Amino acid sequence: MKEIFSKYQTFLLRRGLSERSLEYYLWHCKKFFEYTKCQIKDFWNLEQFRKKYDKIIARNISNEGKKKYLKCMRIFWDFLIEENLIFENVARKVKPPKVQLALPIPVEDTEIRDIFQAVSRRWSWMLAYRNRMIIETFLNTWLRRSELINLKRCDISKSHITVRCWKWWKDRIVYLPVSFLPSLEEYLIRTDGVSEYLFFSLRSKKISIRAMSKIFEEIKKEARIDILHAHRMRHTYASRVIESGISLAVLRDQLWHSNIATTSRYIAVRNKYREEEMRKFRIL
Repeated sequence: MKEIFSKYQTFLLRRGLSERSLEYYLWHCKKFFEYTKCQIKDFWNLEQFRKKYDKIIARNISNEGKKKYLKCMRIFWDFLIEENLIFENVARKVKPPKVQLALPIPVEDTEIRDIFQAVSRRWSWMLAYRNRMIIETFLNTWLRRSELINLKRCDISKSHITVRCWKWWKDRIVYLPVSFLPSLEEYLIRTDGVSEYLFFSLRSKKISIRAMSKIFEEIKKEARIDILHAHRMRHTYASRVIESGISLAVLRDQLWHSNIATTSRYIAVRNKYREEEMRKFRIL
Protein backbone atom coordinates (compact mmCIF):
# COMPACT_ATOMS: atom_id res chain seq x y z
CA MET A 1 0.00 0.00 0.00
CA LYS A 2 2.92 2.34 0.57
CA GLU A 3 3.68 2.36 -3.16
CA ILE A 4 0.00 2.88 -3.98
CA PHE A 5 -0.26 5.90 -1.70
CA SER A 6 2.93 7.34 -3.16
CA LYS A 7 1.46 7.11 -6.66
CA TYR A 8 -1.83 8.50 -5.37
CA GLN A 9 -0.02 11.53 -3.97
CA THR A 10 1.53 12.13 -7.41
CA PHE A 11 -1.94 11.78 -8.94
CA LEU A 12 -3.28 14.48 -6.61
CA LEU A 13 -0.32 16.77 -7.28
CA ARG A 14 -1.05 16.57 -11.00
CA ARG A 15 -4.50 17.91 -10.22
CA GLY A 16 -2.87 21.01 -8.79
CA LEU A 17 -4.14 20.66 -5.23
CA SER A 18 -2.93 22.90 -2.45
CA GLU A 19 -0.87 21.53 0.43
CA ARG A 20 -3.95 21.58 2.65
CA SER A 21 -6.14 19.74 0.10
CA LEU A 22 -3.41 17.19 -0.53
CA GLU A 23 -3.15 16.45 3.18
CA TYR A 24 -6.97 16.28 3.41
CA TYR A 25 -7.35 13.63 0.69
CA LEU A 26 -4.41 11.51 1.82
CA TRP A 27 -5.46 11.54 5.49
CA HIS A 28 -9.05 10.49 4.81
CA CYS A 29 -7.97 7.82 2.38
CA LYS A 30 -5.46 6.27 4.76
CA LYS A 31 -7.92 6.41 7.66
CA PHE A 32 -10.57 4.71 5.52
CA PHE A 33 -8.24 1.78 4.93
CA GLU A 34 -7.30 1.73 8.61
CA TYR A 35 -10.85 1.76 9.96
CA THR A 36 -12.40 -0.65 7.44
CA LYS A 37 -9.47 -3.03 6.83
CA CYS A 38 -10.20 -2.45 3.17
CA GLN A 39 -8.15 -3.95 0.32
CA ILE A 40 -7.89 -2.96 -3.33
CA LYS A 41 -9.97 -5.98 -4.36
CA ASP A 42 -12.87 -4.52 -2.38
CA PHE A 43 -13.10 -1.74 -4.96
CA TRP A 44 -14.10 -4.12 -7.72
CA ASN A 45 -17.61 -4.71 -6.42
CA LEU A 46 -20.26 -2.20 -5.34
CA GLU A 47 -21.77 -4.37 -2.60
CA GLN A 48 -18.35 -5.15 -1.19
CA PHE A 49 -17.53 -1.47 -1.00
CA ARG A 50 -20.90 -0.70 0.61
CA LYS A 51 -20.05 -3.13 3.42
CA LYS A 52 -16.76 -1.33 4.01
CA TYR A 53 -18.37 2.11 3.89
CA ASP A 54 -21.02 0.93 6.36
CA LYS A 55 -18.20 0.68 8.91
CA ILE A 56 -17.59 4.40 8.44
CA ILE A 57 -21.33 5.07 8.74
CA ALA A 58 -21.36 3.15 12.02
CA ARG A 59 -18.58 5.29 13.50
CA ASN A 60 -19.45 8.02 15.99
CA ILE A 61 -18.72 10.94 13.66
CA SER A 62 -20.91 13.58 12.04
CA ASN A 63 -22.66 13.09 8.72
CA GLU A 64 -20.35 15.71 7.30
CA GLY A 65 -17.36 13.59 8.34
CA LYS A 66 -18.89 10.48 6.77
CA LYS A 67 -19.52 12.41 3.56
CA LYS A 68 -15.88 13.54 3.47
CA TYR A 69 -14.69 9.93 3.58
CA LEU A 70 -16.89 9.01 0.61
CA LYS A 71 -15.78 12.07 -1.33
CA CYS A 72 -12.11 11.20 -0.81
CA MET A 73 -12.62 7.56 -1.74
CA ARG A 74 -14.32 8.55 -4.98
CA ILE A 75 -11.19 10.48 -5.93
CA PHE A 76 -9.05 7.51 -4.89
CA TRP A 77 -11.22 5.36 -7.14
CA ASP A 78 -10.50 7.72 -10.07
CA PHE A 79 -6.83 7.15 -9.38
CA LEU A 80 -7.28 3.36 -9.41
CA ILE A 81 -9.02 3.60 -12.79
CA GLU A 82 -6.14 5.65 -14.18
CA GLU A 83 -3.76 2.96 -12.93
CA ASN A 84 -5.90 0.27 -14.64
CA LEU A 85 -6.45 -1.48 -11.31
CA ILE A 86 -10.23 -1.20 -11.62
CA PHE A 87 -12.51 -0.23 -14.51
CA GLU A 88 -15.53 1.49 -12.95
CA ASN A 89 -15.96 4.05 -10.18
CA VAL A 90 -18.86 2.38 -8.38
CA ALA A 91 -18.26 4.59 -5.32
CA ARG A 92 -20.16 7.31 -7.19
CA LYS A 93 -23.24 5.08 -6.99
CA VAL A 94 -23.15 5.25 -3.18
CA LYS A 95 -25.23 8.09 -1.77
CA PRO A 96 -23.61 10.11 1.02
CA PRO A 97 -25.57 10.93 4.19
CA LYS A 98 -27.46 14.21 4.20
CA VAL A 99 -25.57 17.14 5.66
CA GLN A 100 -27.08 20.33 7.03
CA LEU A 101 -25.05 23.07 5.39
CA ALA A 102 -23.89 25.70 7.86
CA LEU A 103 -24.28 29.32 6.81
CA PRO A 104 -21.03 31.30 6.63
CA ILE A 105 -20.47 33.72 9.50
CA PRO A 106 -18.95 37.03 8.35
CA VAL A 107 -16.95 39.09 10.82
CA GLU A 108 -18.92 41.96 12.34
CA ASP A 109 -17.57 45.52 12.60
CA THR A 110 -17.13 45.24 16.36
CA GLU A 111 -15.21 41.99 15.94
CA ILE A 112 -12.85 43.59 13.43
CA ARG A 113 -12.05 46.32 15.94
CA ASP A 114 -11.52 43.67 18.62
CA ILE A 115 -9.21 41.75 16.29
CA PHE A 116 -6.96 44.74 15.59
CA GLN A 117 -6.87 45.70 19.27
CA ALA A 118 -5.97 42.10 20.16
CA VAL A 119 -3.07 42.18 17.67
CA SER A 120 -1.74 45.39 19.27
CA ARG A 121 -1.95 43.90 22.77
CA ARG A 122 -0.58 40.45 21.94
CA TRP A 123 2.45 41.44 19.83
CA SER A 124 4.80 44.37 19.67
CA TRP A 125 6.60 46.32 16.97
CA MET A 126 7.22 44.41 13.73
CA LEU A 127 5.22 41.29 14.59
CA ALA A 128 2.18 43.39 15.45
CA TYR A 129 2.59 45.33 12.19
CA ARG A 130 2.98 42.15 10.13
CA ASN A 131 0.01 40.42 11.74
CA ARG A 132 -2.20 43.46 11.31
CA MET A 133 -1.34 43.51 7.61
CA ILE A 134 -2.12 39.79 7.37
CA ILE A 135 -5.63 40.49 8.68
CA GLU A 136 -6.05 43.53 6.42
CA THR A 137 -4.96 41.53 3.38
CA PHE A 138 -7.41 38.73 4.15
CA LEU A 139 -10.24 41.26 4.58
CA ASN A 140 -9.45 43.09 1.34
CA THR A 141 -8.85 40.06 -0.88
CA TRP A 142 -10.43 36.65 -1.31
CA LEU A 143 -7.09 34.86 -0.81
CA ARG A 144 -7.00 31.45 0.78
CA ARG A 145 -4.53 30.82 3.57
CA SER A 146 -2.10 28.87 1.36
CA GLU A 147 -2.25 31.54 -1.36
CA LEU A 148 -1.50 34.36 1.07
CA ILE A 149 1.40 32.41 2.57
CA ASN A 150 2.96 31.90 -0.87
CA LEU A 151 2.45 35.51 -1.96
CA LYS A 152 5.68 37.24 -2.96
CA ARG A 153 6.54 40.92 -3.17
CA CYS A 154 6.93 40.62 -6.94
CA ASP A 155 3.28 39.50 -7.15
CA ILE A 156 2.07 42.93 -5.98
CA SER A 157 1.31 45.72 -8.45
CA LYS A 158 -0.30 49.14 -8.05
CA SER A 159 -3.83 47.87 -8.64
CA HIS A 160 -3.84 44.11 -8.23
CA ILE A 161 -2.24 40.95 -6.89
CA THR A 162 -1.14 38.12 -9.14
CA VAL A 163 -1.83 34.71 -7.63
CA ARG A 164 0.44 31.95 -8.92
CA CYS A 165 -2.35 29.45 -9.18
CA TRP A 166 -2.01 25.80 -8.14
CA LYS A 167 -5.63 24.94 -8.96
CA TRP A 168 -6.17 26.15 -12.52
CA TRP A 169 -2.58 26.02 -13.74
CA LYS A 170 -2.62 29.68 -14.73
CA ASP A 171 -2.10 32.93 -12.89
CA ARG A 172 -5.09 34.79 -11.49
CA ILE A 173 -5.55 38.52 -11.04
CA VAL A 174 -7.10 39.89 -7.84
CA TYR A 175 -8.06 43.54 -8.12
CA LEU A 176 -7.55 45.55 -4.94
CA PRO A 177 -9.80 48.21 -3.41
CA VAL A 178 -8.30 51.71 -3.55
CA SER A 179 -8.77 52.11 0.21
CA PHE A 180 -6.36 49.23 0.85
CA LEU A 181 -3.54 50.42 -1.42
CA PRO A 182 -1.91 53.02 0.92
CA SER A 183 -1.54 50.46 3.75
CA LEU A 184 -0.12 47.88 1.37
CA GLU A 185 2.31 50.32 -0.23
CA GLU A 186 3.57 51.49 3.17
CA TYR A 187 4.07 47.87 4.29
CA LEU A 188 6.09 47.13 1.14
CA ILE A 189 8.33 50.14 1.80
CA ARG A 190 8.90 49.35 5.49
CA THR A 191 9.70 45.67 4.80
CA ASP A 192 11.82 46.24 1.71
CA GLY A 193 14.86 43.94 1.61
CA VAL A 194 13.70 41.65 4.43
CA SER A 195 12.30 38.75 2.39
CA GLU A 196 11.04 37.85 -1.07
CA TYR A 197 7.76 36.84 0.55
CA LEU A 198 5.13 39.40 1.50
CA PHE A 199 4.62 37.82 4.92
CA PHE A 200 7.67 36.26 6.51
CA SER A 201 8.94 34.62 9.68
CA LEU A 202 11.53 35.99 12.11
CA ARG A 203 14.14 34.26 9.95
CA SER A 204 12.87 36.12 6.86
CA LYS A 205 11.54 32.87 5.39
CA LYS A 206 8.04 32.11 4.17
CA ILE A 207 5.64 31.98 7.09
CA SER A 208 4.37 28.44 7.68
CA ILE A 209 0.77 27.22 7.71
CA ARG A 210 1.24 26.20 11.34
CA ALA A 211 2.48 29.69 12.24
CA MET A 212 -0.46 31.28 10.42
CA SER A 213 -2.92 29.07 12.31
CA LYS A 214 -1.16 29.99 15.57
CA ILE A 215 -1.62 33.70 14.82
CA PHE A 216 -5.37 33.24 14.43
CA GLU A 217 -5.57 31.12 17.57
CA GLU A 218 -3.76 33.82 19.57
CA ILE A 219 -6.01 36.56 18.21
CA LYS A 220 -9.12 34.47 18.87
CA LYS A 221 -8.05 33.96 22.47
CA GLU A 222 -7.02 37.57 23.08
CA ALA A 223 -10.12 39.07 21.42
CA ARG A 224 -12.44 36.46 22.97
CA ILE A 225 -14.08 35.63 19.64
CA ASP A 226 -15.76 32.23 19.44
CA ILE A 227 -15.05 31.53 15.75
CA LEU A 228 -12.01 32.94 13.98
CA HIS A 229 -9.96 31.41 11.20
CA ALA A 230 -8.55 32.44 7.83
CA HIS A 231 -11.51 31.10 5.85
CA ARG A 232 -13.92 33.25 7.86
CA MET A 233 -12.02 36.23 6.44
CA ARG A 234 -12.81 34.92 2.95
CA HIS A 235 -16.53 34.74 3.77
CA THR A 236 -16.34 38.25 5.21
CA TYR A 237 -14.74 39.59 2.04
CA ALA A 238 -17.46 38.03 -0.12
CA SER A 239 -20.24 39.34 2.08
CA ARG A 240 -18.84 42.89 2.23
CA VAL A 241 -18.46 42.96 -1.56
CA ILE A 242 -22.14 42.11 -2.00
CA GLU A 243 -23.20 44.56 0.73
CA SER A 244 -21.35 47.33 -1.09
CA GLY A 245 -23.59 46.80 -4.12
CA ILE A 246 -21.15 44.93 -6.36
CA SER A 247 -22.89 42.25 -8.41
CA LEU A 248 -22.65 38.53 -7.72
CA ALA A 249 -21.24 38.04 -11.23
CA VAL A 250 -18.30 40.36 -10.48
CA LEU A 251 -17.68 38.57 -7.19
CA ARG A 252 -17.75 35.21 -8.96
CA ASP A 253 -15.03 36.37 -11.36
CA GLN A 254 -13.02 37.88 -8.49
CA LEU A 255 -13.20 34.58 -6.58
CA TRP A 256 -12.55 32.63 -9.77
CA HIS A 257 -15.57 30.37 -9.36
CA SER A 258 -16.73 28.55 -12.49
CA ASN A 259 -20.26 28.23 -11.09
CA ILE A 260 -22.10 31.18 -9.56
CA ALA A 261 -23.88 28.75 -7.21
CA THR A 262 -20.50 28.16 -5.55
CA THR A 263 -20.11 31.91 -5.02
CA SER A 264 -23.55 32.18 -3.42
CA ARG A 265 -22.50 29.72 -0.69
CA TYR A 266 -19.94 32.25 0.54
CA ILE A 267 -22.47 34.96 1.16
CA ALA A 268 -24.19 35.84 4.42
CA VAL A 269 -24.78 39.43 5.39
CA ARG A 270 -23.79 40.89 8.74
CA ASN A 271 -26.51 41.31 11.37
CA LYS A 272 -25.92 45.07 11.48
CA TYR A 273 -26.28 45.37 7.70
CA ARG A 274 -29.44 43.25 7.72
CA GLU A 275 -30.94 45.46 10.42
CA GLU A 276 -30.11 48.65 8.51
CA GLU A 277 -31.54 47.33 5.25
CA MET A 278 -34.74 46.00 6.81
CA ARG A 279 -35.40 49.38 8.45
CA LYS A 280 -35.78 50.77 4.92
CA PHE A 281 -38.42 48.19 3.99
CA ARG A 282 -42.02 49.24 3.50
CA ILE A 283 -44.91 47.54 1.75
CA LEU A 284 -46.61 50.69 0.45
